[in-house]
Amino acid sequence: MTKDILANLARLVKADTDYVVELRHKLHRIPEPGFRETETASLIATELEELDLDVGIGIGGTGITADLVTGRPGAYVAVRADMDGLPLKESSGAEYSSVNDGYAHSCGHDGHSAALVGTARIMSQMRDQLAGKVRFIFQPAEEICRGAAAMIGDGVFGPARRGQLRRNEPRGDSGRTIVWDIRAGRRRVAWSGQGRGTGDSQYGIGRFRQVPRPRSRACLLYTSDAADELDGV
Repeated sequence: MTKDILANLARLVKADTDYVVELRHKLHRIPEPGFRETETASLIATELEELDLDVGIGIGGTGITADLVTGRPGAYVAVRADMDGLPLKESSGAEYSSVNDGYAHSCGHDGHSAALVGTARIMSQMRDQLAGKVRFIFQPAEEICRGAAAMIGDGVFGPARRGQLRRNEPRGDSGRTIVWDIRAGRRRVAWSGQGRGTGDSQYGIGRFRQVPRPRSRACLLYTSDAADELDGV
């Protein structure tokens, strides 16, 4: 990646920060349970349709895909976030608190989705500097461990050969990043930055270790078993 691309990326990220924060607040207000993320999906799809992307809706129920095609040869990469909320009552007192009684975004999926829309916006603006194709995936029903299987059943990965995920860690220091990198058939996890402890240690991040079999392939599109789905396409 050249210095020009990095400089452009930094400029675009800074310019889009307020947009992503506001989108996260909008999503935070409307948490919905798995496979019923209709308002959430509508908001996300509307934002994506402004970006000259090939947007698909109703994937695996309420899931969304959005493809950025550069027109130049290169890798086909999939990037994923989750959308559903939890059946909890919010007591944060924030002005953007949940308006859906009995549901809250207590697991951060509002932030995941907002950040991925922001990523799509930035990459769309950098299209002339990129090669290959990127598929942005918005997964429903992660909390009930059914959304990934539903999207895989609908062929969500297509011919993608590499997957990236987006997670946040609100307890970490700003500017420190944990990166997971799972490649088809290799069960490879790459880590950079600093951090310790997370609720997803069973997937290989809490202690930065790999496990031979995640507990459920149906929960997360970025588990090793889900990556195995790419081997046959």
